[in-house]
Parts: sequence; C-alpha cells; structure tokens
Amino acid sequence: MPIELEPLGDVRVTIKEHTRLEDSAFGTRVIGTAESCEWSGGPVTASQIDPPANDMLTIDADGFGHIDARWVMRTHDDAVIIVRYGGRITYTPDGATMVTAPTFETNDPRYRWLNHVQGVAKGRREGRDLVYEMYAVR
Repeated sequence: MPIELEPLGDVRVTIKEHTRLEDSAFGTRVIGTAESCEWSGGPVTASQIDPPANDMLTIDADGFGHIDARWVMRTHDDAVIIVRYGGRITYTPDGATMVTAPTFETNDPRYRWLNHVQGVAKGRREGRDLVYEMYAVR
C-alpha cells in the first residue's frame, strides 16, 4: 500500500536565543527558545502561546543532529494544540535540512482529529527561522 501525504500547512519558528552545552553526556546540546511560531496554509492556523516553544537539539560525535521539540499553539478560533516532534538534522555546506515526525494533542472537539494524525515534516534554516512543510501520513 502506498504512503499518501495530506498537507497540514507550513510552520515558521523564529528562534529567540540558543543555549549551548558543549560535550554533555550525549554530545553537544543546543537548546533553542522560540520567539514566535506560526502554523498556516492548511486546515489549521495557529500561533505559539506561553510557555515558550523549545527545541532541544543534540549533536552527536559524528556531527549529526537529533531533534526533540515542543510547541504550545492557539488556533485562530481559540483551540489549544500541543505539537511534539522528534527528528534528524543533516548539515551540509549549503545549510541544514530537518526531517521530523510531529504528533498533536488537543481537547478541542473541532481539532480532535489531530490526536490521531502522524505527521511528517521537512524543513530548512533561514537565518533565525526554521521553516517546515508539514503533512499528515495517510
């Protein structure tokens, strides 16, 4: 059976600051705190709310990045959605590419369908911004 992808929209995360822990037990940790996070262009339109979104990146001894991120979003019609994702980041001379697997959690009946979605996303870095295209796997 083929994999089908349904667009969920685009996400743009603007990083406010990084905290870097060199040579921790699992490699170098880079903790990014988001200044803003916007989800648009699909069935959901939402913006980051407090607490701030965080991206915990671990760079291993081979220079490969492991992503662990969480956002709390509020939709344009006042629903709260938690977005969690893990993934990988590959660094090249041309920049960085992120591939992630987001999942969602909400108690709002209008968006409860998201609780059953396994997402996939591919992104890139644009200055302080992380820009993702996000899809539901069907």
